[in-house]
Amino acid sequence: MVVNGSTDQFSFEWYTPFVVLAVFIVIILVSVLIGFVFALILTLVFKYARFILKDNGVTEVGLIFLTGYISYLASELLGFSGVITMLFCGITLSHFNIYNMSASGVQASKYLLH
Repeated sequence: MVVNGSTDQFSFEWYTPFVVLAVFIVIILVSVLIGFVFALILTLVFKYARFILKDNGVTEVGLIFLTGYISYLASELLGFSGVITMLFCGITLSHFNIYNMSASGVQASKYLLH
């Protein structure tokens, strides 16, 4: 790797493992945060926008899948881990969103996701 016109290779300093660890922790934490934020936004949509969903289970399950995929894409575009984002988006949705879904939506999601 050439830096500032020099021909030296990448040097491994005493602090390099700490830099790598810090970057790893930042990527994990921001990925978790992105997934959590997307899931909470969808949970609020399910709670306060019932007039859009109209108790349609297919629409609810479609929104769940779409939110997971959009959170994955957003995280990858920002340079973070999309897999971890989608994992925590799903965990958060399964914990909070089940109470805001219609009976047909709960039944459809259990049928498709389990």
